[in-house]
Amino acid sequence: MISAALAVLEDEEQRNELSEIYRQNAGEFFSIAMSKLHNKQDAEEAVQEAFLAIANNPDCLFGIAKEKRVSS
Repeated sequence: MISAALAVLEDEEQRNELSEIYRQNAGEFFSIAMSKLHNKQDAEEAVQEAFLAIANNPDCLFGIAKEKRVSS
């Protein structure tokens, strides 16, 4: 489900970070989507779209993470 989002990212570090975020949170994201959409296929698609949106705008997530690492 995450392969489309990973394919968008050019940076290996970002792909690894997004994979880890997916691994840690996909189940919860899916549960939230199911509670709102009441359809497994729609919920899976919503989670995929969310991760694709992150991949298409990586600075929204990875820029924040980088700032936190630099300031620590």
